[in-house]
Amino acid sequence: MVQKLIEYRKYKGIAKHLQEKEMERSLIYSKEPEDLTPWVHVVMDNPVKGLHAADLLAAFQKAIRKATKRTSYARIQRDEISVKDRIREVLTALERNGPGSKLLFSRLLHEDMIRHEIVVTFLAILELMKMKQILCYQEKLFDDIVMEWTGGEPLHGISEVEINY
Repeated sequence: MVQKLIEYRKYKGIAKHLQEKEMERSLIYSKEPEDLTPWVHVVMDNPVKGLHAADLLAAFQKAIRKATKRTSYARIQRDEISVKDRIREVLTALERNGPGSKLLFSRLLHEDMIRHEIVVTFLAILELMKMKQILCYQEKLFDDIVMEWTGGEPLHGISEVEINY
């Protein structure tokens, strides 16, 4: 009989312990696992798939040749160009062929351009997009940027207030 009382006390202690755990657990909220695949970063196909080492070497050599051509040791006084002036130049190039005409971004650049001129050209394109004068897109990843004139009103009278940098 004493043995049964000891065993009963043991079971009663375990029951009390389990009841305490149940109370603790009731304060915790958990939810069912859900599908997170829409938020998982998708690894794109290899953008250089199909290229061989010879292709990469040729591209590297071409870049080196361009870099050596650009190396200049003479100091040249540069003419500052404004975004407004560059916008006019881009629009003039597009207006030659009429509404819907297209122009590649690379056609606006030449080898003698310095970083400042390239940045100003890019800012001019961004401003033209903001003014809804051109649309820009790329056919494929890493392709040249294509600019298409929407045929809007020519902006020959761009005010200083509109573009102030």
